[in-house]
Amino acid sequence: MTTDTTTETIGERRLREAREAVAALDTSTPTTTASAVASVQPGDVVHSLDEGGIAIARSVNIFGQASVILRRGDELVVDEEMIDASRDRHGNVTWPALVLDEAAQIEKWGTVRLRAGRAPADLRPWTHGSALWRDMRERARREAHALPTAEARADALAQVERVYGAAPSTATTLNKAPDPSVRAAEEQRARIAASGVRSSSTYAPRERGGYSEGRE
Repeated sequence: MTTDTTTETIGERRLREAREAVAALDTSTPTTTASAVASVQPGDVVHSLDEGGIAIARSVNIFGQASVILRRGDELVVDEEMIDASRDRHGNVTWPALVLDEAAQIEKWGTVRLRAGRAPADLRPWTHGSALWRDMRERARREAHALPTAEARADALAQVERVYGAAPSTATTLNKAPDPSVRAAEEQRARIAASGVRSSSTYAPRERGGYSEGRE
């Protein structure tokens, strides 16, 4: 029979219990915090889908906030300073988390403005039908018409069609429904004409500076 003669002092016991408590905290399931929210990380690339541009804070210092405007097709390499600059007053990251949650972007902005990864090679700086699309298409069309030969103009105009699509429609749909007030007025004139003349005026200019009625 072996007897353990090792005696744990009060100090050793407290130290052991403290270590066990720390180990339990390290292995326990963390609660949901700002750091647990999925977001882009330093070194990740994001690109913009917003024609009008979205402001991204690059840093915050004693002089204020330094930002960059990302327009549709622009890319940005995320760094730690940008992530820190995005935090709200509760310490939660803002746009870095929205990049990975397009449903949240639609809820917040009504559209997807940022997307993770490099911009597609065929991503145009405009969306079809927008004001920017119309302006750029018209500029390309004018440049095509300014070319010196008919063949060059035809090729350039065909390229405009391939890139921008068909020209915006300028047709105006007119409302052909009859105006009820116009119809009522026409019916009233018809009734008056059918009933004959009911009154007449004998007003006529007789004297300089005024009118007289029935005067000789």
